Amino acid sequence: MGPRLPVSPTMCVLLGLSAAVAAQPTRVPTIDDLLNVEVIGSAQVSPDGTSVAYNTDITPFTIQYLGADPAADPEIYAKTSPMTYIRQARTPTLIQHGENDRRVPIPNAYELRQGLEDRGVTTEMIVYKGFGHGINKPKAMRAAMMHNLEWFNHYIFGDPLPDFTSPDLPKESGAGSRMTGTP
Repeated sequence: MGPRLPVSPTMCVLLGLSAAVAAQPTRVPTIDDLLNVEVIGSAQVSPDGTSVAYNTDITPFTIQYLGADPAADPEIYAKTSPMTYIRQARTPTLIQHGENDRRVPIPNAYELRQGLEDRGVTTEMIVYKGFGHGINKPKAMRAAMMHNLEWFNHYIFGDPLPDFTSPDLPKESGAGSRMTGTP
């Protein structure tokens, strides 16, 4: 192991996409105590975890990964769902999701956003129009990175929060739309 580096109590962030969302603070309250801000992409969040196994274009993956079918072991699916831990969430969260995501269907993102908002957690959501599970066009990738940078810069360095209701996106690609409130 390398040298131990100090962690700044005022500059700790989390960026998680897809399966990496399982490490988000809504699941691990001790991480939420450390974080200032987070960005989540393609959130797998169903309350009982079953949509992660059944409502996806890679049905066998989650069953193999968790080692059980939801009908056989519902506890492992509930344990891995962020919605199980949503009451402990406090970290400002930016959710980014592809409009046509079949791997993690977009209702998962709306559910997470609503769960966070209902608990008073500062939450914004950007839906990338025309994209599926990944953002794979250079201009849209750049837009997503800029959204992350703007979000982190606001919560870490105090920059003004951008207007998440009017996107700064590539004009010709239809890369996304920013959403607040109900869809």
